[in-house]
Amino acid sequence: CIDKTSKAELSRSINSMFHWYRNATRCYVYLYDDSRDTIESEIRRSKWFTRGWTLQELLAPASVEFFSSDYRPLGDKTSLGQLINMITNIPRSALERIPLSQFSADERMSWMEYRETKLEEDKVCSLLGIFGVRIPPVYGEGRASAFKRLQKEIDRLDTCTKDLRLTDPRDDKNRIEETKGGLLDDSYC
Repeated sequence: CIDKTSKAELSRSINSMFHWYRNATRCYVYLYDDSRDTIESEIRRSKWFTRGWTLQELLAPASVEFFSSDYRPLGDKTSLGQLINMITNIPRSALERIPLSQFSADERMSWMEYRETKLEEDKVCSLLGIFGVRIPPVYGEGRASAFKRLQKEIDRLDTCTKDLRLTDPRDDKNRIEETKGGLLDDSYC
């Protein structure tokens, strides 16, 4: 049994994991199941890319560095971007930290498709930060119910966002770049 305090702490933890990873300077991934083969085959065979919770660890931090079981550096998510894309179907641009909101909800959902979690509700919990939503985990409700709650919260957020914007900022950005020229180098700094 989990008492009320523990449930609240669990909810806060799960809802803040993506934010915590997003603020991390660097994330290190130890691929314990490598075969001492080529870098590509080591990464392709790793179960790390099939675990649900590691989706946040891959997408949120600015830097993710991969190491073999004998601590050899294999590369980072940028240098291995094409390979990671082939394994996970996650676009390289998502790995390079463009806002995930620029990807459709269906596309972001698809990134979880081939990943597994021990508890069926954790598939939803590990997507919360990717959609920028917060909902309390309800273990025992089942996967279908958890996904329904997630979808309802995504729809609510989309409606709210649409109500706040008169135009889509991405369209505004593209229009400004087309009419005024490109961005100045390092202007975002």
